[in-house]
Amino acid sequence: MTMLDESAAWRAQREQAFAAEAPASLGALLERAARDHGDAIAIDLFERGTRLSFAQWDDRSRRLASGLRGLGLERGMHVGVLLENVVEFPVTWLALARMGAFWCR
Repeated sequence: MTMLDESAAWRAQREQAFAAEAPASLGALLERAARDHGDAIAIDLFERGTRLSFAQWDDRSRRLASGLRGLGLERGMHVGVLLENVVEFPVTWLALARMGAFWCR
């Protein structure tokens, strides 16, 4: 086996492993990060003095998604969002992604 063949085999093996480990959605990715790194800082808006851990980000985005569903928002809907550079921006973005809604700026 040549070095090129070994490299191709290694690459194929890594691609299969990555596909098996890859989360199904952004929400699943954050759930894993919250589970594995719960108290670690995920968002730090130092100019505003605001921080969120992975667990806090996960919790807030879940609660917002639930509230938006309660207001009638559904998968596939387009949602207009106007926010400054505040911690609610990534929370809202992920809540909408979890719901399958489209973010319009």
